[in-house]
Amino acid sequence: MTAVIDSRWSDALALDRRRAPEFYTAGSKVAAGAHAEAIRFALDELGLSAVSCINGVPTIGFLSDSLVSIGRIDELHRILWNQGLMSLLLVIRDDQLTAYSGCPQETENSAR
Repeated sequence: MTAVIDSRWSDALALDRRRAPEFYTAGSKVAAGAHAEAIRFALDELGLSAVSCINGVPTIGFLSDSLVSIGRIDELHRILWNQGLMSLLLVIRDDQLTAYSGCPQETENSAR
C-alpha cells in the first residue's frame, strides 16, 4: 500500500485544501465520470498516493514512498506516459521531490 503524502509536502504544495473532483487520494471514492476509470487505475492498480485533476482530467500523479526503487519509478513513468494518463508524476521521498514529465520529449528528428 502506498503511503499518504507527508504533511510537510501536503502543506508546501497546498494539497490539504484540495478535494474531489479536483484531488483524489488513495482510498478516495471516485464518482462516475469521463475519467473515473483512469483515476481508479492510477490509485488502485498503480498504487499512486494521489491524483490531481484539471477540469476533471487527471493531470498530476503523486507517489509518496521513501523506499520506492528507481525501477518502480521508471515502470510507473512508462505506464503513465504510454497510456497518456498524466502530464506529470511527482515522486516524494522523505525530503526530496522529483518531477517526471509525462509529455513526449521532442527529439532532434521530431522537431523537423
